[in-house]
Amino acid sequence: TARQTPLVHLPFEIDPRFSRDGRQVAYNERKGNRYSIRLGDASGDLAAARVLCDGCGRALDFSSDGRFLFYSPEQAPERDHEIKTTIRLMDVATGKDRPWLEHPVDSLTEAAPFGDGWTWVLVNVRQDPKAKSSRFYLVPWREVPAPVSEWLPITIPNESAPLNYGTGSYDLSFFEGDKLMLVRFDPSTKQVSAPVLMKFFDSVVPQRWPPLAHRGGAVVFCKAESRSSVWLMKLPE
Repeated sequence: TARQTPLVHLPFEIDPRFSRDGRQVAYNERKGNRYSIRLGDASGDLAAARVLCDGCGRALDFSSDGRFLFYSPEQAPERDHEIKTTIRLMDVATGKDRPWLEHPVDSLTEAAPFGDGWTWVLVNVRQDPKAKSSRFYLVPWREVPAPVSEWLPITIPNESAPLNYGTGSYDLSFFEGDKLMLVRFDPSTKQVSAPVLMKFFDSVVPQRWPPLAHRGGAVVFCKAESRSSVWLMKLPE
């Protein structure tokens, strides 16, 4: 019917994070120079969401089963780049939290479930938070912390390029200039393939924003198009 129904009306700065089953949403609500995290039903209103923790840090993503929330207690709206950031796990039912991931030297800025069955977590590691470059690692998902020795690096030529990935896929893509490149993670060998060029029909060039998504071997992207028309209007005498 093409009928559209608003789900949730949110301020732009709220930065919602949705669980994989689409039932829960975590909100990053700014209070001064701290984030408080609110948790609610995805079909509900922000005002009805309960406060999961007050001034505790920035919510990053839900675990694959929706029981935990990855969050970074050090991340703030106006960050002090001298402070190293870590990732903790918070139980969404009880609000109890525990340490989960910390690099000996560098900052961890993002975490998201990855792969078929979401048995891995894609983590963004930054040596210098002021720089654009970052490194990505795949960390095996379990509730207890995984030592750095188990982190698998994803090496791409352009470390400043954001990685695009999809639900239930082991594919990751990134731009190298105007070229869209693809790498694939093999969970059986725990190896990442060399980058290959993705080719499109009819000289299609995908837009870089919104980001691409991968699903079931397919790539979803936006194509930039420009159309115009000429109209004839009879001027009044």
